[in-house]
Amino acid sequence: LQEQTLRRFFVGGSRQGRPQPWAAPSLQDQQQWAPVAAPTSRPVPGPIIALVLLVVAAFGIGGFAVWKVFFSSDGGADSPEEAVTELLEAGADQDAIAALKMLNPGEVRGADEVYDALRERMEDAEIVDDGEVTGTNFTVQDLEVDVEELSDHASKVTVTGGKIVLTVNFDQLPEQFADAAEQGKRQYGSTYTEELDFADAQEQMDLPDDFFMIAIEDDGRWYVSPTATIAEYIALGTSGEGGDWSAYEAGLDRDPVTADQPEDALAVLADAFRLDDLNGFLDALPPGQGNLLRPYAHLIEEQILNQGLPDIQMSVEGDDLGVGDEADGLVRIDLNRVRLLMTDGGDPSDGGEYGLEGRCGWVQSNRGQRMDGCLPEDLMSAAGSDSVFVMVRKTAGGWQLDPLATIIGWGDALVANVDSDDLGAILDEL
Repeated sequence: LQEQTLRRFFVGGSRQGRPQPWAAPSLQDQQQWAPVAAPTSRPVPGPIIALVLLVVAAFGIGGFAVWKVFFSSDGGADSPEEAVTELLEAGADQDAIAALKMLNPGEVRGADEVYDALRERMEDAEIVDDGEVTGTNFTVQDLEVDVEELSDHASKVTVTGGKIVLTVNFDQLPEQFADAAEQGKRQYGSTYTEELDFADAQEQMDLPDDFFMIAIEDDGRWYVSPTATIAEYIALGTSGEGGDWSAYEAGLDRDPVTADQPEDALAVLADAFRLDDLNGFLDALPPGQGNLLRPYAHLIEEQILNQGLPDIQMSVEGDDLGVGDEADGLVRIDLNRVRLLMTDGGDPSDGGEYGLEGRCGWVQSNRGQRMDGCLPEDLMSAAGSDSVFVMVRKTAGGWQLDPLATIIGWGDALVANVDSDDLGAILDEL
């Protein structure tokens, strides 16, 4: 298990005699042990690439706008069906603020500075006009939904009718999509229209069920939960059954596991990790995130039991942590130098250590196997950081590591350090 885990993150096999912990890898080592690039998929026709890029750009621009409105009182909807329909209709209108106000705030709080910087750079690069990608039009027509109550605070909303229509005017696309636009014009003419019928979405998108979203109720308002929706699709696809939403209701009454100080949140989360008690581990995540995974904990534990995985336990030693200032209940923790210790209760020799120092990391098993690797220097430069960082959130009773706010924080750092020229160059590469 240890060796398989190592190979997921680094190139090559085990090596003996690697540098001692915290020793900086040589240039030769960094090149040899750099993270593996994802395999290249088969080529996709140019017009389809253009459509994908436009959708990504459309939601990328306005996607971060939601941070500006998450703390307002007009977020969410009066019912689960209204939350889903408003999300789809506003998304089709490229009104990202209205669309993303329908998302669960507990999953997406944290980056209230991102939108202004991203929008400014996109406008400077002449990719958008008044927040919309020029040359595109989305509409939702004849939308129909069916609601299944999963619990007192959760519902499954299945889209039973209607369609999304996408129209692209290749002559009006931003200059950054010029090559894809030319390919599209040669194949389709000046205008291309694509329709997605929700009734056919299961077959077209290879879904395990009809197209649906999970909506949850929080403080009298209903929101779409991206985490629960994705988890439900995965559960249906792998086990054929959905989540146990009575576990979600029970989780609302559980006490959180928290740290007294922000810098201790990572250690508290690691100490709570048990493969045979995932609910205890979820107590150490922010309630708006951990509770959404409780309906699937029993399915994961069954798979763990069937696979005979070892009784892994974790602990963290932070030798050098940089603690930032609190902002909106969040604190950034720079992992300048940290070690994650893993032990197997059945066979201690199967344990090991994971370490980070700056942008470089290492893994060493108790059997003497060691691997090293570094994140790309360009990535760290673009993020304006010398080391990996995480975000921790202040919740009831103390501090908890927030995985989703960490992702948002990295997006915030990247946007803040990428100027308009760099953004144009990135899109040219795409």
